[in-house]
Amino acid sequence: MSNARFDELQEQDDVFFLPAHGLFADWETAKGCVRLTDDFAETSTFVQIKVLGDWKRDIAAQQAAAFLTLFRHVAPAMGNLSRAEKIAQFRRICADEGIDCDDGVAELLTEADDKPAVQP
Repeated sequence: MSNARFDELQEQDDVFFLPAHGLFADWETAKGCVRLTDDFAETSTFVQIKVLGDWKRDIAAQQAAAFLTLFRHVAPAMGNLSRAEKIAQFRRICADEGIDCDDGVAELLTEADDKPAVQP
């Protein structure tokens, strides 16, 4: 998956990213967790806070993109419903799947264009 921010930061002379182990996922159950390494725990708390903030921002962007992709995939099957009705239906679908689709996601979907769907 492409990440423009990663590519942009990687080109800076003073940045050299290394993989940081500690993100885990079970694809079959759709569960994830974080267990960062001792190396991370031993680094400065200022560095930890900054890195965690960067990760949080990037993960939020990935999640937003996933919500958009899913919405663009399911919305056409909703027929002639208004955009607001489609978003409400989408939120019900998410709730049925145990996915938190808060007001921020609804706002994102309201402002999004109707580009063709990419298969999730």
